[in-house]
Amino acid sequence: MSTDPRQSPKHDNTAADILGPKTVLEIQENGKRAALSGERIENCPWHNPKNETDRAKRDMWIRGFAAGRTDLRTRRSSP
Repeated sequence: MSTDPRQSPKHDNTAADILGPKTVLEIQENGKRAALSGERIENCPWHNPKNETDRAKRDMWIRGFAAGRTDLRTRRSSP
């Protein structure tokens, strides 16, 4: 699997364009683990992004965090 940034058909850079798909998945997994361990969203390492790369990392971490929160809610509501 390539770790090089991908080229999307759009003109806007996506997180995968900026970071590469492997990095996106790693950052999302870190965000998910944070949510599952009860951390707060403010614990995101890129809470105050300084550039486009940091913004992409923040967005992917938050996406993973949201997935973790969804998993927690699903577990609580399952019999």
